Amino acid sequence: MKKDTLKIIVTSLITVIFIVNCRSNKNEFERRQTELKNISHNIDSSIRPLQNEIIELRDSIKALYLPSRIEKNLAKADTENYVFSESGMFYTKNYENRSAAIVTGHTPITQRVKRIVYFTEPMEDYFKEIVENNPAVVQVYYNSRDSYNRIYPGVDLISQVHSGQDITQYNFYELADKNHNPDKGIVWIKEPYVDPAGRGWMISLVAPVYVDGQLEGVPGIDITITDVVDDYIEKSQNDYLILSPKGILIYAKENLANLFSMPGFKNHKYIEIIRSDTYRSEDYNILKSKDPQVRRLGQKIFNQNKNEYNFQKYNNKYKVFTSKVKLTDWIILTVVKDNG
Repeated sequence: MKKDTLKIIVTSLITVIFIVNCRSNKNEFERRQTELKNISHNIDSSIRPLQNEIIELRDSIKALYLPSRIEKNLAKADTENYVFSESGMFYTKNYENRSAAIVTGHTPITQRVKRIVYFTEPMEDYFKEIVENNPAVVQVYYNSRDSYNRIYPGVDLISQVHSGQDITQYNFYELADKNHNPDKGIVWIKEPYVDPAGRGWMISLVAPVYVDGQLEGVPGIDITITDVVDDYIEKSQNDYLILSPKGILIYAKENLANLFSMPGFKNHKYIEIIRSDTYRSEDYNILKSKDPQVRRLGQKIFNQNKNEYNFQKYNNKYKVFTSKVKLTDWIILTVVKDNG
């Protein structure tokens, strides 16, 4: 075989391999983008009905404060189930298969406050219905201006809440008040926080209850990050990463966390009493990364209205695809090595 002929054959083979690789890479890009869009759409679709649930819950709780309802519900309340703790908190002794309730004593536990606890007991039925009908929901609760909390499914609140705790200072109450929510509408708490009841990282949907112009309390619906990941991401063979609206890492497979120079982390659950909101460290903020390449990528993602970005690390080129979960403003990323 002549050298020229051999050269032509080798060149042709290289060209064919290049074309095949390019087509394969393009197909993988398309497959990954399709799956990414489906994941973000499915997450959004699964939590969207909760907006109607929180509105109905808000209205149902407000109705419990009507004089005609108060006397009727007081007569049916299980008052024998409430006792005072040694530290002065007022709580439910039995909460198995029902809601748990506690008043921390931040404001004096007067007869007025105890009456509110008694006549709002029927909200337990509303909570239970929401949890049973919505797989994404881990718990439903109500927090009042008197630092009264009722939650379903019931948990051991007496060991998780400290005496005198001001519940109104927590984000799931404060973000719904008149200063933060003057329109008095529903509010998504989109930045992940650690649940004071010990159920790990979560987001919440809350709505204020006003009675005669006074903010009486705030019901909330909680969704854990773990449940979202298990239902919509862990089932995939591909790797994904979720960023909060502020650029903080919510979830990532280990190899993607390493690629983006993020420290390793585990699902955080409180063991001890919780005294304040705890958010992910700024070490997990892609916009404040110590790695300039990662930081620049983050700035592009949050400043440019695109779904595809180029990224280079360790002399390797990557395609970064993104899609947003509309209700929470989460950005989901997937990364594919670019062999083109």
